[in-house]
Amino acid sequence: MKNLKGEAHGRESNMKKEEYEPKCMALGCEFRGELMKFIPWNKNEKEHEDYAMYYCKKHFISSYAKDQESLNTFLEYYKDSMKREWLPPKSLELYNKYSNK
Repeated sequence: MKNLKGEAHGRESNMKKEEYEPKCMALGCEFRGELMKFIPWNKNEKEHEDYAMYYCKKHFISSYAKDQESLNTFLEYYKDSMKREWLPPKSLELYNKYSNK
């Protein structure tokens, strides 16, 4: 168990702070090193910094592709103005933002 400072209780941590390298967040990926920040299209970076995920280049590309597919599905579904009437204000704002690009 770790305390708030991230130190191990009752024993010294084996890893020095200088040796720590963040790990890719993709399941099963063991890559450590330079990572790319990824925030899904439906999250505002300023408001939702906690939604940021960090991936190696390989997994960043696949996550980005899935995210774009999700965006395209959203835009296609709400292309009909009757369906857009039911969107909450934030979702409507997102629709307007991305449909104009």
